[in-house]
Amino acid sequence: MVAYVYAADRKAERPDAHLGDFAGVLQVDGYGGYAAPARRRQQVSLAFGWAHARCKFYELADSSPVATEVLRRIAALYAIEDEVRGSPAEQRRAVRDASSRIIADDLRQYLEARNRQVSAKSKLGEAIRYTLRRGARLRQMICPQLAPRS
Repeated sequence: MVAYVYAADRKAERPDAHLGDFAGVLQVDGYGGYAAPARRRQQVSLAFGWAHARCKFYELADSSPVATEVLRRIAALYAIEDEVRGSPAEQRRAVRDASSRIIADDLRQYLEARNRQVSAKSKLGEAIRYTLRRGARLRQMICPQLAPRS
């Protein structure tokens, strides 16, 4: 199920009120206000969508072959999602496990290698670190069984 609940502010208590007795995977935008409720609720696992990570590289694509390559790899993940959309959950899980996991693992290795080569102060360095720091939560969208709790 997908639900969108609007709040006029981003106060930390809003996620608690919205979640109620929810249990499952909660896809969020990385806003820190979701971390505390997820820690308190062992039945909630946070997942980050790829759009925020993708945006960081999209802004650099015209001037960076590395950013262009990252976008190509993320596009491959999106293409797999297009293929499995509407399929039964077990089929989606099997395809993600067979195909998406490999792409995500390769992307992580690629980013780790580039991270050692790029200035930490550059926009590209920031985009790489942003994505690497969120790696486990990004993987949650692909392989829920591999992501950390809370």
